[in-house]
Amino acid sequence: MQVTVTCEAGAEVLEAFLYVNHDGNQGQFASFRPICDGTPHTFMVRAQANGFRYHVGQAQVSAYVLLSSGASASPGQTVTLHRGQG
Repeated sequence: MQVTVTCEAGAEVLEAFLYVNHDGNQGQFASFRPICDGTPHTFMVRAQANGFRYHVGQAQVSAYVLLSSGASASPGQTVTLHRGQG
């Protein structure tokens, strides 16, 4: 999955992860490390299934980023999984 993050220059990230919900199953949390310099950065994050297999169809991707200032964001998006993605 690709995730794009923008955070204020100098901000300290305490945690950042995403996960995929697919057919009522939640995948493992996949951590990533945002770069905080005031510009958007896109990361490729591999989200593993947890006791199930991803297959073609719609899934919900949720992300979470927490900064040391206490600011956080937790956007979500519906995506379509295609053959070969999981």
